[in-house]
Amino acid sequence: MPCAPPAHQVRTPAHPVHSSCAPAAPEVKDEVPLNNQKQAGSDVASVDNGDAASGPPWWRSKATVMLMGVELGLTAAPGERYAEYKARVYQAWRARRQAATGRPANA
Repeated sequence: MPCAPPAHQVRTPAHPVHSSCAPAAPEVKDEVPLNNQKQAGSDVASVDNGDAASGPPWWRSKATVMLMGVELGLTAAPGERYAEYKARVYQAWRARRQAATGRPANA
């Protein structure tokens, strides 16, 4: 007695699947991923990115640009546009960072 094909395929299988006609075919007891790479576990070292992991950079929002300006001792000049103030704060930040590290700031 031949096996009847399935009524319809729900989705296309990722790998070739052969239906078994053997009534005593072993069932899959444990699904094993085909990817043989080691899964991340507790033996993997964590990465410390310093302040980079705490959130977006300070120059992305107006509020944090203003806070950095205060930290650097810069205030907006009367009539100065925000873009000009932001550029001035950024230049001062880069100069301070370069002086602290002895090399140009990349960010």
